Amino acid sequence: MLAMALAVLAAVLIASCGGSSSTQSTSTAPQGPSGPPAVGTSTRVHASATMLVVTPRRVIFPLRGSGATLAPGDRAAGVDLTVRNVGHGVYDSSSESDVKLRSSGGSFAGPAFASSGPCATTEIDFLKEVSPGESRSGCVAFDLPGGTKPVAVRFSPEGRPAGGQTWAVKR
Repeated sequence: MLAMALAVLAAVLIASCGGSSSTQSTSTAPQGPSGPPAVGTSTRVHASATMLVVTPRRVIFPLRGSGATLAPGDRAAGVDLTVRNVGHGVYDSSSESDVKLRSSGGSFAGPAFASSGPCATTEIDFLKEVSPGESRSGCVAFDLPGGTKPVAVRFSPEGRPAGGQTWAVKR
């Protein structure tokens, strides 16, 4: 019984957060010569079985009231984004592996379990089985190292290291 409870808790801890569905239209913009587009810009991203339009709508920093358990001195941050499947295949992945937040220290922040607030972690990942024509929105919480700030959002389809897109966090 204890093992089952721990397995359920582990699944909840590693699941990403948030979720809703809509059919909102967005424009897309590729990376320009001056660097990556800013957060808020929609960009087409090729996944292995389909095409996505990804829009990181905002970075929430600091993410207050999240209930996240963080290392001493660290602060919670959140990435609120929308992924629209504009291709012909189903997109089935995990926001925890697909969405990354780079800190001003140069490293990627680790995901965080948020028990409450706008990035509350849910049991079912919002990037699970996104059908063609469907749009999903959610928020992913991160544990940002103390003394750093968010500088970039990265979306890597299916968690692959290549073929993704980066957006700059403008402050």
